[in-house]
Amino acid sequence: MNQQIVNPRTGEFMLDKGFVLSGMTQDSDLITHFGKERLIIRDFKNGYSHYMIHNLKLDDLYFILTVRFFKGRITRIEFVLQLLPYDGNAGWDSFDREEEIRKGKFMEQWMAKQIGREAKAHDWGEMGLSYDFHNLSYSCFISYRSDPEDR
Repeated sequence: MNQQIVNPRTGEFMLDKGFVLSGMTQDSDLITHFGKERLIIRDFKNGYSHYMIHNLKLDDLYFILTVRFFKGRITRIEFVLQLLPYDGNAGWDSFDREEEIRKGKFMEQWMAKQIGREAKAHDWGEMGLSYDFHNLSYSCFISYRSDPEDR
């Protein structure tokens, strides 16, 4: 994928059909764009909610996208990208540590092409790659400052 979908200067994440996630995105924007039936919504009943989309295809990659909100305002985007669609029936017996390490290196290279080698922290928030030791998996993230006045 050569398309620039992450803008490090603004924190914008461009999805399909020109839809852009940014620090100003609200949960209703996601519902309007994708439809409630395509989203997996987890409302934690304390102001926090997560919206997940599997197999969002952008060019030749598939994204597993989780968008986190607090009181309807976006706080963080986490995404895994891969060459094959997500298999919801896969379990731990199909987990391959070496494959996960390769996927992590692939995402690191992809993210470096998207945001360059410049500082990962910005006025609007930060972006980068993280490793979850509990799930033994990598993901990319974009975190937005919690105060909209800081964006």
